[in-house]
Amino acid sequence: MRWLAIVALLLLVCGGALTLGGYAGFEWWRVNGAPEVPVVAATPATPGSPEAVMVAEAPAAAASCEEGAAAFGAKDYERATTLLDVCLEHAPEREDLRMLRGRSWAASGRYERAVTDLSRALDVRPEDAAGWEALVYSQVKSENDRAALGTLERWLDKQPDAAVALRLRADVRYRLGELGLAVDDASRACALGDADACLLETRMKDARRRR
Repeated sequence: MRWLAIVALLLLVCGGALTLGGYAGFEWWRVNGAPEVPVVAATPATPGSPEAVMVAEAPAAAASCEEGAAAFGAKDYERATTLLDVCLEHAPEREDLRMLRGRSWAASGRYERAVTDLSRALDVRPEDAAGWEALVYSQVKSENDRAALGTLERWLDKQPDAAVALRLRADVRYRLGELGLAVDDASRACALGDADACLLETRMKDARRRR
């Protein structure tokens, strides 16, 4: 019987130790909290990857927009088109700069490209008179007076009292053989204060009298 008492005593001691150990473990968890999850730093973009290229090119693209506009202002049209190509590749929504690129194409004799850029930009920015004029100029220089006339009609729908548009339409109509309508346009433009239209009106009236 004595050995049974000894065994029972040992079981009580071991059980108490196990219980105390479990409690101590819980208390450590409660006091210290759950183990921290290691924070994994973001992996840098692999050099040459599309993500790395985009990050690297963003400042250059922004600079090309500013420098392209400055080159246009300085009438360096070749440089302007080169820089604005880069700009619009990364910011195709910048229709104001597409307009400048179109005007640069027109000024440097690239009329087909000018027509493409200006037609698109003017759909978004129809108030830009310089853009309309450059588009008409490009179409006339491409010997497409009919297209130029259509452009002038759209321009005048947006800006009925645009004296420059009336003068240009007078010129186009004269070449298309619409002499009476051409004189009317020149007269209206002259009345709106366009001095060149007044000269054009006089010349067309002289031409009509000689016929």
